[in-house]
Amino acid sequence: MLESMNMTRRRTVIRGFTLIELMVVVALAAVLLTLVAPSFNATLARKRLEGAANELASDLQYARSEAAQRNAAVGVAFGSNCYAIYVLGSSDATACASLGTGAIELKTVQVPGGIALSLNSPGSKAFVAFDPVRGMAVDASSGTTDLSGFVTATSSAGNWQARAIVTKVGRIKLCSPNSTLTTLSTDCN
Repeated sequence: MLESMNMTRRRTVIRGFTLIELMVVVALAAVLLTLVAPSFNATLARKRLEGAANELASDLQYARSEAAQRNAAVGVAFGSNCYAIYVLGSSDATACASLGTGAIELKTVQVPGGIALSLNSPGSKAFVAFDPVRGMAVDASSGTTDLSGFVTATSSAGNWQARAIVTKVGRIKLCSPNSTLTTLSTDCN
């Protein structure tokens, strides 16, 4: 009877892992992690750019609606890593930190690290602006000076680009000029 109890105990003892087996598992996990990490970082950078571009398009639409609501011309001034939405003053903005004399700041946005903004507008202005009456991207005082343009956001982590286009009639369109962001339209005309 005593001998049968010892046999039962020996059979129910659970074996553990050896140190060598654990080292092999850790080594395999490390190899897999080094293969996955670069693609994860690239995906993260691409999604960060897409998010910044969507926020920029929303803020441009916000500026257009604020112009109508306030019955005053509202502009969006750009720097390389920021933009500011503001009620236009008596002098032109030269960057997101320098809005001009008499301007009223509504919102300032810092673009995430690794993303650079560049504005292309008629007359080499540092801003786009919206007329309060028609919502068009024209100078409110003259009604004819074109203040439209497009802003290109570029990621330094990859070759990704997103563009927010402001047409003269005040419409905002988001696209990918080099067709690298598949979630955006490739038609940037």
